[in-house]
Amino acid sequence: LTAGTMMVIAAMLTALAVAREWDRGTMEQLAATPVSRVEVILGKLLPYLAIGLIDVVAAVGIGILLFHVPFRGSPVLLMGLAALFLIGSLGMGIFISAATKTQLLATQVSLLATYIPSLLLSGLIYDLASMPVALRVISLVVPARYFVVVVRGIFLKGVGPEVLWIQGFAMIAFAAIAATGDVNVAAIAPGIAAALVATVAGLGVAIPSLFAYNYIGTRIKNVSADMRVFGDEFLTRLAESHGA
Repeated sequence: LTAGTMMVIAAMLTALAVAREWDRGTMEQLAATPVSRVEVILGKLLPYLAIGLIDVVAAVGIGILLFHVPFRGSPVLLMGLAALFLIGSLGMGIFISAATKTQLLATQVSLLATYIPSLLLSGLIYDLASMPVALRVISLVVPARYFVVVVRGIFLKGVGPEVLWIQGFAMIAFAAIAATGDVNVAAIAPGIAAALVATVAGLGVAIPSLFAYNYIGTRIKNVSADMRVFGDEFLTRLAESHGA
């Protein structure tokens, strides 16, 4: 749950922070200053990164003190991977806000791009192994999937980098892609805004539809199996009654 919450809140905060500049018309004033794009992004990202890390510490403390969940791993490793995950999530929010440029659209896109995949495709609620192949393939690009494994492994199992190296590389790649994309987003944002909205809207429809298809198919198989069993029992009893 920490992974999904962190991703949604981080992306939402930065998406609104940058989109607010566009709505108020202060982005043009900011662009006229000698401040570079990297400095602008760092100014928007670092405060929320600090807030996110404080949230991680608070979540860990609540889990240990209130719910008595044992913490068996390395706090340094957890905080390091959490920082990478937060950087990627915050960068995604900046990217979305720069592409949409309105607070309303940035809110909707950030929710669809983070909340639904983090909740349904991270393995937090539903077992990934039991999902259709299409959903398992889509889940490979959901960062929360890897961070859920990190939290469970460090928190409950006490494993280290020798086990979580795949997830660690995934967090590094997520943070690097988000950071480099944010630096160059000003040049490419106008051309990708429509594609971004269409892609997120398509996923917002496709993912629940695939879950519904899988659920309905499972229910049909169960009903067919029950009817088959009922039919066999009926024929057996009918044969026994005629034999008697």
